Amino acid sequence: MDTDGSKTLADSVTSRTRQNKPGYGGTSLWGLRKEVLLFCLDLVVFMLTPLLALQLRFQGEVLTEHWLPYMAMQPLLLPMRVVLAYLFDLYDFRHRLTASEHAFSALGAAFLMVLLGYFLLMFLQLYYDPSSYLSRMVLPIDFALLVAWLSLSRAGLLRLLHRQGHRVRVALCGAPDACSNLAEEIAQHGPRLVALAGTVHTDTLRQEDFRPAPFDSLRPLQ
Repeated sequence: MDTDGSKTLADSVTSRTRQNKPGYGGTSLWGLRKEVLLFCLDLVVFMLTPLLALQLRFQGEVLTEHWLPYMAMQPLLLPMRVVLAYLFDLYDFRHRLTASEHAFSALGAAFLMVLLGYFLLMFLQLYYDPSSYLSRMVLPIDFALLVAWLSLSRAGLLRLLHRQGHRVRVALCGAPDACSNLAEEIAQHGPRLVALAGTVHTDTLRQEDFRPAPFDSLRPLQ
């Protein structure tokens, strides 16, 4: 984008952003609803995956001694899994813009969910309920179910966001050749949810024009 010497970096970014609708504005109610819906679905899945793993392990004939530890520890297992999902950025759709990034995060989060959950269940068995049973074969099944859900749900949401026109907008500032090359790299190899908000060539700006841009005018991915 061409700018004259009197045009600031903030003006350049804002003007180009307003031209790239949809995607300009504040946080939408629909964006908040998607986040709340995903969180609620995670709660349901995190609660059901151990029970489904037990059903698959014992082919539907699960003894009460296997059910009880998981049911008793749900008040601890459920918040622990939510916290781990958050720590592994599985609710971050502003910086993690590809399904592969979320898939790698899902692997790490699911591994710790299963491992720490197993330690909690062992503690319960050793000190409070020695008559209960723990099957180690349930662990890999639970892990596979968690990875599948966390990966596919995030990939599906990213696809939905792309189809609805949501974009993370990037403003480039620098030499004309560098901006041109970087813009080409973004277009060819960048995530589909990244869009170019504008470019500002530094050789056309004065030193006093480099003031912090109001990047709240750029609508991030919701």
